[in-house]
Amino acid sequence: MRLCQLKMKLVFFKSAFLESLLKEMKIENGFLFLEANDGRKVPIAKASSGQQEIVYVLMLLDKLGNFRYSYGKGQAIFIEEPSAHLFPLEQKQTIELIVELFNILKVNGNPVRFFITTHSPYVLNSLNNCLKKGALLDKFKDQEDRINKTIKIPYLKADEISALFINNDGTVENMLDENKKYLYAKKIDDISKTINEDTITLKELNNEFLNE
Repeated sequence: MRLCQLKMKLVFFKSAFLESLLKEMKIENGFLFLEANDGRKVPIAKASSGQQEIVYVLMLLDKLGNFRYSYGKGQAIFIEEPSAHLFPLEQKQTIELIVELFNILKVNGNPVRFFITTHSPYVLNSLNNCLKKGALLDKFKDQEDRINKTIKIPYLKADEISALFINNDGTVENMLDENKKYLYAKKIDDISKTINEDTITLKELNNEFLNE
């Protein structure tokens, strides 16, 4: 793995989590490990599940733009559950890194198609914010500088993505609202709503018992 090259790719991306992780990543005798500030070395196989997940995602992203095929010009990357074992903030940062790389590779003439599966509302909301920024840039073209200075996240254009929801019965629904230009994540919201309803019910019961 070319850590120097990967660090160069991340210069544009201000993430304390990813930057600190890159500083810890070392390769010695062909083995990858993480080195703590006190010098302790932890083989990647014994690192936390979150560190293991994001390290391999970073290794995959490091290869983008360097693959060569004997057929066609396109590249496709499949990432299953990039949110696995990560805190919400790190989920957001990982998705924004993928979106930023998607834009860079597209401009450089070496586009990559990302296929991402997720159960995480944080991933969906992060993608939604990137889409909303893209819509804002399209709508107010004369305010591009102000938009980019105010909100630092990368942008996505609705015509560059597709989003599908797979129901329990195997049927598929489109999650992209083509009019509003962002993801319609009602299924995820419904789950959150159910949890919130339980919270409200418990609170009401507590108040009822206190007033008896």
